[in-house]
Amino acid sequence: MKIQNKTALELYELYILNNSDFDGEFFVGVKTTGIFCIPSCTSKAPLFKNVEFFNTKKEAIQSGYRGCKRCKSEYYPMLKPNWLQSLTRSLTNIPLDELNINKIQELSMVSYSTVHRNFKKYLNTTPNNYIQNLKMKQAIKLIKEGVDLTTVGFLCGYNSVSGFRHSFIQKFGVTPGTLKI
Repeated sequence: MKIQNKTALELYELYILNNSDFDGEFFVGVKTTGIFCIPSCTSKAPLFKNVEFFNTKKEAIQSGYRGCKRCKSEYYPMLKPNWLQSLTRSLTNIPLDELNINKIQELSMVSYSTVHRNFKKYLNTTPNNYIQNLKMKQAIKLIKEGVDLTTVGFLCGYNSVSGFRHSFIQKFGVTPGTLKI
């Protein structure tokens, strides 16, 4: 552990500097609030006399502290939810014309706001953009295989050629026919 030989004052200095290198190496309990944080927490730093240090979050919880809502120390390290990983795998096996927000919510079995929040947090995109990217990836593959553009649009879940063409231009800045060359 990186903190074995550090004094409480040295740990406090790391904490007030919001040093993320030590996240998970120690946890900071704030006596006045009953909350524990990770070293990179951006909450206002308490006075030195009001903190105590723990090697694990389990120790902090056993000492009566609850996780910080800002740094989400109780959930550190924040891992992708299991449903998100299985959802993204499942989406590649669904026909693109059936792929929509309702299907994502149905497969994930969580609320749309939870789906949206986790897509933004872990995939850096929205569910709609994720669907759009899957469709465009398939469109490029089909175009390169020589499938005619009308068929490509319908196979990728678009209800009209103009809708497919418009989405393709928005995504890539060129018409789908450009790839047929």
